[in-house]
Amino acid sequence: MRKKKAISIILIFTILFSPFITTMDATVVEASIASDYAAAEKEGKKLISTYSSFSKTITSGNLDTINQQFYTFSNSVKATEIKINKVNSKSKREKLKTAYLTPALKLRDTVIHPISEYRSLNSIKNLLIETKEEQAVKEFKKLDALKKNSAKIANGLNKNAIAELNTLDKDIGKQIAKIVRKNTAFEKPSNFIDINKPRVKLDKYYFTMVPDSKVTREELAKYTEYAEIANEGILGELGYLGDIQGMLEGLDLKIHVQDTPDKYANVGLWNFVTTGNGKGEIYLLTESAHKVKCCTSTGSNFNDAYFKDTMMHEMTHSVMYAILINKSMGWKSMYSSPAWFKEGYSEYMAVKYAANTNKLRLMIDRVIDENSIQFTDKEIKVNSVYVDGLVLMQFLHEKYSTETIHKVLMSPEPTFEKALEKEIGNMNKIKVDFQDWISKK
Repeated sequence: MRKKKAISIILIFTILFSPFITTMDATVVEASIASDYAAAEKEGKKLISTYSSFSKTITSGNLDTINQQFYTFSNSVKATEIKINKVNSKSKREKLKTAYLTPALKLRDTVIHPISEYRSLNSIKNLLIETKEEQAVKEFKKLDALKKNSAKIANGLNKNAIAELNTLDKDIGKQIAKIVRKNTAFEKPSNFIDINKPRVKLDKYYFTMVPDSKVTREELAKYTEYAEIANEGILGELGYLGDIQGMLEGLDLKIHVQDTPDKYANVGLWNFVTTGNGKGEIYLLTESAHKVKCCTSTGSNFNDAYFKDTMMHEMTHSVMYAILINKSMGWKSMYSSPAWFKEGYSEYMAVKYAANTNKLRLMIDRVIDENSIQFTDKEIKVNSVYVDGLVLMQFLHEKYSTETIHKVLMSPEPTFEKALEKEIGNMNKIKVDFQDWISKK
């Protein structure tokens, strides 16, 4: 009986006071919503202020300042988003998002990828400073994915900041490319001559050694051997060009071996002088007369390899001169061709016959780093006729074949430029092919 009475009292209490309790709960909820809404709105107004400041910074174009303020702006966006999500009313949340969050997120999204790229590049830059090359290469490769994503989204940076970012990317990219090339085995090009093959001596050579009186027999014998090797290499390269023997019949080359420097021969200086009708003279200073032992254009010593290399270079000039002047028709002077072709061909022969992959690698790297070969509609412009000329001739032989380059030499066209265009194509084609070729080096 007592239990039934207690239950009755509870039921009566619930019936009498439940409306009051429900009303009290609703009031508490509404007060909570109002409080959360006010807090979110307060944070949103802070975001608007940060938004205004960050927009001005972006307009200024200072990439470093944009990067620094991006932290503040992103944190403000995040804080506002947290406050809005606490509001227990969907309609009020949407109202707050529209007023504060949506424009801020839109601004953030226009710069988030380029700023991330900027930070990554600076991180890679620091790795390079710390000589952590392997890690820098890995991070730079990861950056490619970020760049692709960045390209899909409108870039909110102004042109000055974009230019600054592109310059940083290009500079870091050059350093990374150099590291990759340094650590990649450079294979000997297929057109290089195998210097380990036994020599086949010619019955006739087209040069005469003219030594100074103090030149030792040993040095004279060494330079004579280098001249023979050069003569054999050149004829091996050009031997099937029609009547090669007939074209070289009038070639009379005197090689002056000097023990005293002068205007013709000095430390690191050789000269080839033509006297007409296939006659020419080469002047060289002996190794013993070189008072310094370094350095060549590639940083090497003035040693046997240098003398062998340069002998091939200068003798190529003399043979090419004789071939062109004695061919039956077409352009007939090496000096009517661009200097990069004249010097580049001799450098190409010297490097090829000596199988000097180190020199070729250095010259290709220099061209890549300095972007020194430029093309116009009518010509190829270079910084160095030797360095750029060597790289261009290596490209021409690799891309279009040795036979094609020989066709240019023997072409009946009246100028070198017309011969080149007929056998290979116009400058635009050569430009595209060259850029493709060197991008793989």
